[in-house]
Amino acid sequence: MILKYVVPALALAMLGFAMLHVVRSQEERRTDESLSPPEQPFEQTLAATGIVEARTTNIAVASPLPGVAVRVLVRAGQQVAANQPLLILDDRSLRAELLVRRARLATARAERERLEHLPRPEELPPSAAGIRAARALLRQRLSHLAQGKELYKKSLIPPDELDQRQAMKEVAQEQLARAEAEDRLLQAGASDPDKAIARARIAEAEAMVEQVRTELDRLTVRAPVSGTVLQVNVRAGESVGVRPEPPPVILGETHLLHVRVDLDEQQIARFRPDAPAVATRRGAPKLTFSLHFVRVEPLVVIKRALTGDISERTDARVLQVIYALELGGEKIYVGQQMDVFIENTHP
Repeated sequence: MILKYVVPALALAMLGFAMLHVVRSQEERRTDESLSPPEQPFEQTLAATGIVEARTTNIAVASPLPGVAVRVLVRAGQQVAANQPLLILDDRSLRAELLVRRARLATARAERERLEHLPRPEELPPSAAGIRAARALLRQRLSHLAQGKELYKKSLIPPDELDQRQAMKEVAQEQLARAEAEDRLLQAGASDPDKAIARARIAEAEAMVEQVRTELDRLTVRAPVSGTVLQVNVRAGESVGVRPEPPPVILGETHLLHVRVDLDEQQIARFRPDAPAVATRRGAPKLTFSLHFVRVEPLVVIKRALTGDISERTDARVLQVIYALELGGEKIYVGQQMDVFIENTHP
């Protein structure tokens, strides 16, 4: 019988304790300044959220070529200059290809050098000797033919033998003409078309060497602008693609920060670029930062920077407005979410 009354009493006591705990938690949250909602600074306000970004926007630096990172030269928070190396990819294959193409270039240059110095001095004496031998043979054939004519007149040889001696003389004449023509060709050296082809082959080989050098240089990923390294997402030995996600390095110029504000599509008609605007940090709503209008991104897009509110629409369309953030000595981080308030003078 006692348990019949004790159990309900304990249940009521536990329920009362739970309700008291919830009430006290809500009171503590209401008294916590960091959780209190920001106050609207204008009588009529367009409220929006914004994400802090670098003045140059957050640049996702990608590699022009896929490969494996062998050296990562920067760390998050480091200041870098424009064109400073950020990371280096494996270049062994391209360096081997460069050696092959340099060898082809050397071959093409040697061929041009050979053509430029034709004829070689040692080639001239054999050619002259060939001409002398052809002339001597022709003299011999002429003498043999003259003897044949005398013998033919005396009917000592038949007509066909005389014809044979005449043909042998003509062959000797042609051999002499050929030897003299080859000597003239040798002394003329390489022709202009041959030299032009040699020069073209050198130009082609040089271009191929330069192509490999360019590819080698592209394996060193460099900073496109001066700024701060915001994030490094690659380590030595990891693969890097042409369109990696996340990018290997994110950087931006952070001496002046911008806020990218997502203005709801329904508020666009009431927005004026010259209207005063301020921003507050999440967790410190009483400290306001002045905003200076920079530009409007003219394309209305799907909202991507979500606040995490359960009532927030994920299919909302927004106009992105860029403001310069006046820090006033306060520390603000890139990627930090801020509440933005823009004065609305429209009814």
